[in-house]
Amino acid sequence: MPQTIVKTKEGKKRKIKQPYLAVAFLLVNLAICYFLFLLKPYLPGIWIFGMGFGYVLQRSRFCFAASFRDLIVLKNSALMRAVIIAMIISTIGFFLLQVLYFGQDRFAGQVFPAGFHTALGAFFFGLGMVIAGGCASGVLMRMGEGYLMQWLAFAGMVIGSVVGSMSFGFWEKVFIDSSPTIYLPDLFGWTGGFLIQIAVLMLLYFLFRKYID
Repeated sequence: MPQTIVKTKEGKKRKIKQPYLAVAFLLVNLAICYFLFLLKPYLPGIWIFGMGFGYVLQRSRFCFAASFRDLIVLKNSALMRAVIIAMIISTIGFFLLQVLYFGQDRFAGQVFPAGFHTALGAFFFGLGMVIAGGCASGVLMRMGEGYLMQWLAFAGMVIGSVVGSMSFGFWEKVFIDSSPTIYLPDLFGWTGGFLIQIAVLMLLYFLFRKYID
């Protein structure tokens, strides 16, 4: 039977059988789902999806920050190629949704301008995720694993988000409003934009696979 070894205050090792922990974990989550159901009937579904999504992230070690880190530092493109595959699948899904449901109308959502503010935000995001050791999903995953540094990183994310929302008006006035909006379907049509994006993603995939690994 699988066991987890923990140390007591006296320094002695004590074994905890993992099935017991699993049963306790299940009972706690069932209780949470029950109280969530009393609030809103759909909340348990969201909770279960979140737990499952977190489990997949933890087991797969899937992290956008790690995909760039491994590509540049370790010369390993396996995780980056997984991200590209996910982007290809999502591109196909959104394109089919656009064609079958929205037709020639623009997909629901907003396209933001790209300019100096995009590069500046990417720089600070890259700097922060290297220091924190992960992106938002990676930080949340490691918080659940018990890493204290990620709790500090999460606090920084919250503070940064608040400061960003408070100063957004300044950035919008100085940089965003004057930046161009690049939207492939407006330039090449829905089919053209779809084919160009798929071609670029597949090219990156094969280049990384051939020249990085």
